Amino acid sequence: MIVDASVLLCAFFPDEAQPQAQKLLSQHVAGRVQLKAPALLVYELSNAICQAERRKRITTAQADEILQAFAGLEIEIIPPAFPLPESTESEMLLLARLKPRKWQVINP
Repeated sequence: MIVDASVLLCAFFPDEAQPQAQKLLSQHVAGRVQLKAPALLVYELSNAICQAERRKRITTAQADEILQAFAGLEIEIIPPAFPLPESTESEMLLLARLKPRKWQVINP
């Protein structure tokens, strides 16, 4: 079964805690369902977790716990059709936590 970030976030965010999403993850852990996700999932989760942290929905500790819990699920990640640089989930969260910067376009 293919899952997206919204399902996982519903299971992990304390203010959402959807029983259906949590049941799906329990079934995956028990081996009754095999979850798969596109590689984009790592980026989507990192971004959503970072935004929740910035908006004080979750603490930094909770953000780290959610990411560790996701990694522990061992969801099969389907690679993209083109190569991307290798990166871990924790590196992606660190990147997502960087403060937005204004980019200056330099005309040649």
